[in-house]
Amino acid sequence: MPESGFFERVIDDVNERREQLIEAHEELSGEEIVRVQNMDTGEYDYTPVWVASPSIIESAISEECDQASIIDEVQYLSEAI
Repeated sequence: MPESGFFERVIDDVNERREQLIEAHEELSGEEIVRVQNMDTGEYDYTPVWVASPSIIESAISEECDQASIIDEVQYLSEAI
């Protein structure tokens, strides 16, 4: 069972890092959606910020990354239609 403890710690670390990113960026409330463009298909994948990988959130926040961005629910709904 020691392995399960390892995985729990990794999950806790990822969750903590995500929370730190959300708290550190005033524009994030945790309700936003991360939009990531699939480079093979050109289509977008959408993930709520509160479950997104911290590295994806960092990419979306970065002005240097064109493939990932933060959008709000209204923009998401308008794109989904």
